[in-house]
Amino acid sequence: MRHVRILNILIPNQLSLKRRLFTPCLGCGRLTIPFRPYTQAVPANNTTTATITPPPKYAHLPARARPAEPSIAITKLAAQGRATDALDVYLGLLRNGGFPSRKSLYQLTEVMYRTSNLRGMYVIHHTLTAYYNQDSAAQSKRNARSLNYLSAMLINLIVKETQPIDWNMIRTIFSRLPRFSTEKTKIVIYNTLIGTLLDKNYVREARGLLDDLERQNVKPTLVTYKILMKDACKRKELDYLIYLLDAFAKDETLEIGCVITSIVAKALCNVHEFDKAIKLADELYCPSEKDRLSSLAFKQDLVAYVEKKRSIAIDNLKTPKKKRKKRKKDIIELNGRSEQ
Repeated sequence: MRHVRILNILIPNQLSLKRRLFTPCLGCGRLTIPFRPYTQAVPANNTTTATITPPPKYAHLPARARPAEPSIAITKLAAQGRATDALDVYLGLLRNGGFPSRKSLYQLTEVMYRTSNLRGMYVIHHTLTAYYNQDSAAQSKRNARSLNYLSAMLINLIVKETQPIDWNMIRTIFSRLPRFSTEKTKIVIYNTLIGTLLDKNYVREARGLLDDLERQNVKPTLVTYKILMKDACKRKELDYLIYLLDAFAKDETLEIGCVITSIVAKALCNVHEFDKAIKLADELYCPSEKDRLSSLAFKQDLVAYVEKKRSIAIDNLKTPKKKRKKRKKDIIELNGRSEQ
């Protein structure tokens, strides 16, 4: 007992260490003894007391270091579908001066999106934006691309889960885009937002984003025109499709390929302009060119598609409307039985 008396003499009475019960580590499962932050009263100027708080747990690590234990815990909790617990571990890691590994961050984002956890997605986006904008070492193209994909997922979730759409939150996300984002990474968010709005029948808002791209000095890509053209084709709006084709032709960096040509041919078939679709296939055919668009195989496929649509349209004209509905219902029932 002599050593106990010596320790009691050396340790000041003001120092108090409060210990919790043994708790298992979320990462490896071993028992740990966590200590709460302690304060020690130290005389200062004989009148006041100074409070000493311990530094963050991972403050001594290098900037690029990723603590293994919390990252493993986030990955395991996300795999189990425990999105809230994984988010708590992530926030605790940030408070302690650490940062998760790239794999655990992807797993956390994926489980938040899968469970439609809008609050969790917004928290992750807010913390990552602040971290990447403050840390110059983290301002890389890879991180910018990851953050823009996260922004696209968050915007997609906002459009799906909020009724009416929370446009203020979407504007906030656009305003918080990292300064080191490039034009190629920003267009991903615009394409996602346009496609999601069209799926929800917000046609005017989606088409208005094409003008917003010009104000932001961001050039639309082939994917942007493809999304808008497919929607115009589905709605049988040939005038807007022609407007998109004119805007597409003005951009010298874009080339009309097989995808755009197929969309135009489908739009012509939808308005029963089958002869114009055949003429389009004939004019594109050029044996001297070696690309897919000018090949004989593409012409034959396009003509076969147009003739198939023509025959379906002729059959629909010959068949009464009531019989067409009944035949369509029978086809749906047969498809349902075949799937079973």
